[in-house]
Amino acid sequence: MKEKEAAYQKKFRDYQLVVKDANEELQARDQDLSKKLIPGIVKVITTIAEKEKYTLILDIGTPNIVFHAKANDLTNKVVEEFDKTYKP
Repeated sequence: MKEKEAAYQKKFRDYQLVVKDANEELQARDQDLSKKLIPGIVKVITTIAEKEKYTLILDIGTPNIVFHAKANDLTNKVVEEFDKTYKP
């Protein structure tokens, strides 16, 4: 019984290491992709803001935004302009 428990514990630790490594790799890929995409996204947002005379555009993904009117959400417009400008 102790041998089976020890074998189980080893397999469980191995599994945890595999999961940890995979999560770290995903985070690294996400950061790399973000570094590549964010400058283009900011450029598109700036163009829209200047063209349509916005005073302020906030990232609703930040935790400090308590409320926003969905009618004024520019996300779809930014995605469309980004896709036009930076076709894969």
